[in-house]
Amino acid sequence: MNLAFLLFCHVCLLINAVSTFQNFSGHKLLGMTPSNDEQVMALRNLMEDPEMDFWLEPTRELQNVSVHVPPQAAQKLEGTLRNVGLPFYTITDDIEKWIEREREENYPGIHLQGRTSGFAFDVYHPLDEIVAYLDDVSRKYPNLTKLINMGDTYEGNIIYLLKISSGGNDTRPAVWIDAGIHSREWIAPATALYMINNLLVNYGNDPYITGLVDTNDWYIMPLVNPDGYLHTWNWNRLWRKNRALAPGFPGVLICRGIDPNRNFDIFFGGPSTSSTPCSSIYKGNRPFSEAESSAIRDGVMSLRDRMRAYFSLHSFSQIWMSPHGYTTLKAPHFDEHMELLTVAITAVEATHGVHYKYGPSSQTLYATSGSASDWVYDVAGVRHSFSLELRDRGVFGFLLPRTEILPTSEETWAGISAIISHLQAKEKTKATPGAPTSTATIAITAETTITTLNLNTTDTP
Repeated sequence: MNLAFLLFCHVCLLINAVSTFQNFSGHKLLGMTPSNDEQVMALRNLMEDPEMDFWLEPTRELQNVSVHVPPQAAQKLEGTLRNVGLPFYTITDDIEKWIEREREENYPGIHLQGRTSGFAFDVYHPLDEIVAYLDDVSRKYPNLTKLINMGDTYEGNIIYLLKISSGGNDTRPAVWIDAGIHSREWIAPATALYMINNLLVNYGNDPYITGLVDTNDWYIMPLVNPDGYLHTWNWNRLWRKNRALAPGFPGVLICRGIDPNRNFDIFFGGPSTSSTPCSSIYKGNRPFSEAESSAIRDGVMSLRDRMRAYFSLHSFSQIWMSPHGYTTLKAPHFDEHMELLTVAITAVEATHGVHYKYGPSSQTLYATSGSASDWVYDVAGVRHSFSLELRDRGVFGFLLPRTEILPTSEETWAGISAIISHLQAKEKTKATPGAPTSTATIAITAETTITTLNLNTTDTP
């Protein structure tokens, strides 16, 4: 009798926990490809509607678009599409089923099957587990790591930056990686955490990793937007922004939060931003009004004179991007950017055979304004600034299954490490007459990077 009562109580607790989540039953994800300007504009006119959650924004003709709509808005959207003669298809007619699958695979608790002991890198982790992991590695590796508090968020969470360095007294080139500025993009922080583990576990054991740490200081901010991320675990899985209240606005339901990646002081308020607080791309009332964008600004500015490369991890679309997002004009270092992106894509695609596009963000994805990577390049003056859209290309979108975590992490690390190795090789070439040409360096860099992926890098440090 007691056992039955305990089981009943356990079920009640589970039901209560589940009931706290926003339900997306009957919510659709529709896909379409506009074929003319009229269709593109019809879609763009819907972007201010808070019920239209664009996962892939409409930018130009023949560019794929996907939009998530609740049942009450689906008829409106479908009517608009029919009026402009734009065919569409249903990717899923019940997003809740995807979310429930993800929750079952990843949510912490005794019911979870397949979660390895300690901190696993093949599952998504809630905020408290990520913070505990960062604290753990900072204590286990005191000679390699320094955990830095980059500021408190609106809801009082800390934005952490982990420095990985084997010495050099802050004279070595710096590599910056940040992730999770958009809270629903869970694969981005999962990939950043994998990279932290990879560098720490393999330092002193693998010559290639050891060399990367001994010649660069690594600064990794695995979760830029902890407030929004916590909200995706506790209430709305598809929340994108932070959780700040807009000045002078009630801030209820969805009408709160600023998009930190539209809040940088670079073409602020330009394309792909909104002045409406209910919008998922609300820019805020002024540049750097948010703790998240300010944390990146302060960290990058303190390292700008020695920053070798900047990488910002996002999802989804499978694209490696260079500046700019706010203009289609070529950046001053366009040719060099394309050389480095070619190096990265060679290594990425050789890892698991998954195809990625590459190029300037305004031409490969869509126009963006007030973004981190553009600000880092234009204002902070970091020559090699890149923004990465990780897996997938829209089959699951933001709800990428846990089976994709390790492959995504491995191929992303392959691309980043290939760029850093290539830059180091180029510096040696300039200093050493008769050194290998750039083409040869690309091949050597990719081969070296791929070889390191054969190591077991998923053990907990």
